[in-house]
Amino acid sequence: MQRVFAAILATIVLSPSPAAAEPVEEFYKGRQIRIITGAAAGDGYDLWSRMLARHMGRYVPGRPSIIVQNMPGAGTVIAANHVYNAAARDGTVVGSFSRSLPSQALLQRPNIKFDPRRFGWVGSPESINRVCAVGRQAKVQSIDDLFKQELVVGGIGASQMPTYVPMMLNKMLGTRFKVVEGYGSTNAIILAIERREVEGICMSSSTLLGPRADLVEKGVLKILFNVEAKPMPSPPGVPTIFTRFNDEQKRIVSLINSAIEFGRPFAAPPGVPPERLAALQMALKATVADADFVAEAKKLRFIVTYTSPQEMADITARMYATPKTIIDAAAALMPAD
Repeated sequence: MQRVFAAILATIVLSPSPAAAEPVEEFYKGRQIRIITGAAAGDGYDLWSRMLARHMGRYVPGRPSIIVQNMPGAGTVIAANHVYNAAARDGTVVGSFSRSLPSQALLQRPNIKFDPRRFGWVGSPESINRVCAVGRQAKVQSIDDLFKQELVVGGIGASQMPTYVPMMLNKMLGTRFKVVEGYGSTNAIILAIERREVEGICMSSSTLLGPRADLVEKGVLKILFNVEAKPMPSPPGVPTIFTRFNDEQKRIVSLINSAIEFGRPFAAPPGVPPERLAALQMALKATVADADFVAEAKKLRFIVTYTSPQEMADITARMYATPKTIIDAAAALMPAD
C-alpha cells in the first residue's frame, strides 16, 4: 500500500501542469496572438507593432497569426493596465506601451496599476534618443533661445514624452516651453506644427528620423537638442541639453532617462507559462534579424536595434534600487496623467 501511495505521489509531483503539458507548437497552431498597443493608429508604437505582426508569426512555433489591437488613452496607461490585469495569461497577448511607464510605476503614479518587475518582457526592436524639434516659423531656433522666448509645443499626456520632457526642462532649467495638450499622437502634433497651431514637439528620434525624416531634411523641422548625456550620432551637430544640468540634476535626469533604455518595449502579462514566454522572446529576437523585416524597417527609415528581455529586466531592477531621495526628486518633475 505504501509503495502504491508513493507511486501516486511521484506521479503528481513529476507530472507537468496542464499548461506545460501541451507542447508550445501544438498550443499556438491555429491560434491568434494579439499585440495590444496603447498608441493611436499611425503612431510610432503602432507602426512597430504592425511591422512585428507581419513577420513575427513565422518564428513562433505553430506559426500563429498575429493582429494588432489599438487601445489608446492616458498616454498608453490604459493598454498597459489592461495587459497586466485583464488580458489572457496564456501567451496569446503581448502589450506595446510607452517606455516611460516603468519609471512612472516606480514613482507610484495612482493611475498605474501594474508592477513592471512582473511583466514578461519580450524584447525591443529599437533604441532611441529624446529630442525636441521646432518648425521653421518658431522664434526659438537654439537652446539659448529657449530661455528668452516662449515655445508652444504639442502634448499627448503627462506620462508621454511630448509633455513631460518640456515640463521637466521648465522646472529644472527654467526653459520657456508652453505645452498645449489634447493631441492624440505625435503625428497629430507634427500636422499641427505644419498648420502653425503649435511651434514644436519633443519626441523620440526614431519616430522623427524614420517616417518623418523628410521634414528634417527639408528644413520643415529642426532638431534643437537631445536630452541624453551623449550627443546623437546622427544627424551630426545636434547639441545635448544634458550639459546644462548641475551634478544633482544629472543624477535625477539619468533616472528619468532610464526609460529610453527600454527602447520600444513589448511585454507579456504576468503568469504566462515560461515555455510560451520563451517562444515569444526567441521569436522577436529572430524577427529583428530577419532580412525581410530589416528591409521593411529600412523603407520606413526605422533603425533596428535589439534589446533583450534580460536587459529590460536588469534596467527595471536597477531603477528600483535607486535611492529614495533621487526617486522623490524625479517624481516631483514628472507630472502624472
